Amino acid sequence: RFLADPAVQRTPQASFSVTVSFDVAADAPLTSVTNTACASTPTPLRPGGGPLCASVPVQIICQVNLSISKSDGVTEVVAGDPNTIFFVITVNNSGPTQARDVVVNDNWPAEYTLRSGPTPSQGTCSLTSNGFTCSLGSINRNAQATIRIGYTVGPSVTAPSARNVACVSSSCTQIPPINPNCAEDVNIIRTRADLYTIKDDCVSVVYAGSTTPVVFSISTTNLGPSDAQNVVIADQWPSVYTQVPNSFQTFPAGASC
Repeated sequence: RFLADPAVQRTPQASFSVTVSFDVAADAPLTSVTNTACASTPTPLRPGGGPLCASVPVQIICQVNLSISKSDGVTEVVAGDPNTIFFVITVNNSGPTQARDVVVNDNWPAEYTLRSGPTPSQGTCSLTSNGFTCSLGSINRNAQATIRIGYTVGPSVTAPSARNVACVSSSCTQIPPINPNCAEDVNIIRTRADLYTIKDDCVSVVYAGSTTPVVFSISTTNLGPSDAQNVVIADQWPSVYTQVPNSFQTFPAGASC
């Protein structure tokens, strides 16, 4: 509030103007306000004269510069690795006002298995059919909010890579305009198997001409961590052995020789 100098006299047709600067708090309520100024004088006023007061309505809006980043600190993951890897999503508000109704949507890749979270530093998160949504509420100017998520890659995954995208939005005007406002992380998926094969016929001596079949057992085990795809066992059969017809047996079912 301010008052003009009461000692100043105004002659007919003369005018008096005042320029005032103001700012609005970054977390001010988003509403419409009206500023009214009125003139008064002890001099009697002419009946039917002009208005003594003037009002200016102003709508308070929010403008923000939101940025989002997402990282798990790796560029490669191994299918079947039991160790949980953690993503951190960071939403930063560079202002100039408080960001309102901030929401992060994450499209979770099918190659990832969620192990923990999502856990936000503020607000709440809920799972969706293809990822999760976090409602972070308000983020003050020059402040940030984070979301932490843990995942693994299943042993049967054979995709060469996985792309994860997270996007942020708010009810405020984004400056500069970015649509969509997203961050992505791409990891190469490696497969790694450890095959171990043993073969035994449980004898050390065989007799030429014997009519009693000797049975070989060949066993191949995958120690992981990834599933071994299209496994083939090749046996170099000695020329002195004669295979007994229809003697192949495989386990589990589905293998063929």
